[in-house]
Amino acid sequence: MRNCRPNVISNSLLFVGVFEIISIPIGLLNFQVGLDRILSALVNSLIWITSSFIVSFKYSKVQVFKLSNSLINIGLIQGAIVVLARFAFPSYLPIPILSQSMQALGSNSAAFSSNHVVYQDWLNGLTFRTHGIMANATWAGGFSALALILLVASQKNSVQAILGNMYKYFLLIYVIYLSLSRSVLLALFVSTLIGLLLKTANGLIPDVRIAFKQICIIIVVSFTVITLNNGALSQTFDSINQSRSGSLETRSDIYRVTTQLVSEHPFPAIGYGIKPSGEGLVASIATHSTPLGILFKGGFCGLVAYLCFLGFGLKELILTKNYLGLVMFNFIILWSVLEDFDGGHLIPLFLGLIFQPKLVENLRNNFT
Repeated sequence: MRNCRPNVISNSLLFVGVFEIISIPIGLLNFQVGLDRILSALVNSLIWITSSFIVSFKYSKVQVFKLSNSLINIGLIQGAIVVLARFAFPSYLPIPILSQSMQALGSNSAAFSSNHVVYQDWLNGLTFRTHGIMANATWAGGFSALALILLVASQKNSVQAILGNMYKYFLLIYVIYLSLSRSVLLALFVSTLIGLLLKTANGLIPDVRIAFKQICIIIVVSFTVITLNNGALSQTFDSINQSRSGSLETRSDIYRVTTQLVSEHPFPAIGYGIKPSGEGLVASIATHSTPLGILFKGGFCGLVAYLCFLGFGLKELILTKNYLGLVMFNFIILWSVLEDFDGGHLIPLFLGLIFQPKLVENLRNNFT
């Protein structure tokens, strides 16, 4: 493990997982949960520990390229499946993935065996939505957004490269749109804006071709969204807001129950370790918010470790002027406020790229 160099950023992630694991006995004493909940809690905690090793590892230029290319390709494969599923709707895609075996493992595993990739949104039964290959719409949208950021940054600054990648932009943007996730759209907009402002403030956009590339991509994004919605851009956001109008209410119920249980904890320095189900809730307690979920599962010690990860991570990226890493890191921070980072998706893999030095240069020297 010569290339593994732990630091305060990776150690903070490690402590999040550790505090969640040592809190599990408290949860078992307070809630009646099955074996599947216990295994799920252990897996979620191991995601933090695994992420710690991902962050501490120093990758070679070839490894950075391979990881970036793999993440983008996963996003493109997901986009292609979603497009096919949309055209096939209401029929299922003929690609059941170990459905009987997965369903035998419980509801959490069975979610990944669904071949109904595109469906009508459960809030009003009228709006198309997709969970991609991530078993959750916000996870699919979040992954595609990060893959889109990575694709834009790694692309060569030429019109030929932009035109050649148009279909890639379409596939990634299509998943983002059909995720109907306002947290994804907001995090993507704010994180990109912050990155561009910081780059501009430091005089790092002297090349007109880069600005031209950004404009072309913005046009593609806008045109795709408008075309898919068959209307004006403002109507697009209105339709997303209307179709997701009940989301805030259901999330508020989860947050209310979660904070109440945290306040009743006899030892708030640690948490409950697990996510129990709640009566009348559409999802488990302590879901739909990473900071709140960590506070519930790992207590205040786990939350402090998470805040250290965020603070020292931002400091590292700003000091090293790693603005691509900063854009992706800001996206994950903002997205995680309303979503679960330690869920069954592949977003943690992007941490392997975020803190790598000279990230943009390494990517552009390898991508064509």
